[in-house]
Amino acid sequence: MLTIAIASVRRFLMAGLLSSLSLPLWAAEERDCTLQASHVDIDYGSQSRGQLLKNNLQAKEVSMGQRTMTINVHCRNPEVIGVRFIAPHLDADAYQFGADGRLTMTFKDARLDGKVVEVGAKTRRRQINEHSQASHQLRPDEVVAPLSAGIPQRGKHFSANVVFEPVINADATRVSDVTTLSANGQFEVCTQLC
Repeated sequence: MLTIAIASVRRFLMAGLLSSLSLPLWAAEERDCTLQASHVDIDYGSQSRGQLLKNNLQAKEVSMGQRTMTINVHCRNPEVIGVRFIAPHLDADAYQFGADGRLTMTFKDARLDGKVVEVGAKTRRRQINEHSQASHQLRPDEVVAPLSAGIPQRGKHFSANVVFEPVINADATRVSDVTTLSANGQFEVCTQLC
């Protein structure tokens, strides 16, 4: 089992909103495969409640913004490579972010051995999503894999951009002191799609 730790938003100050996504760079091994992540830290900067809500003060949810990191999986021999994220989840579509916020992750710009590929996912029931596409929002209990015509492809090098977007309830921006929101989890590489 290959893991990479993700520690999401570290600081979140509401009266001058400051947040960052801390992504430690890890290279871990599963059998003959390694996974590396591009960013050590993603900083969301300082934002006020007004900046978050912008001109939509009636918004029910607020995005902290999208940030992208690149993951690279390198295997010694051609493998069917899958990647999943293990973390507490809010519901079937998103991971937990803070008390009641959500964190979504979308895989895009995938390449297998240097060639552009589509991505799709399988669930614990081992069903492959037949509708592979250029991007895929990773959901809890899914494994993302490079596909061609709905069939998992073998390769030695898989890379993809992963777009993170934490979203919080607009009411959560009403605080009088420093508030910390976080999401913790780990990426796992699965050969033979786990």
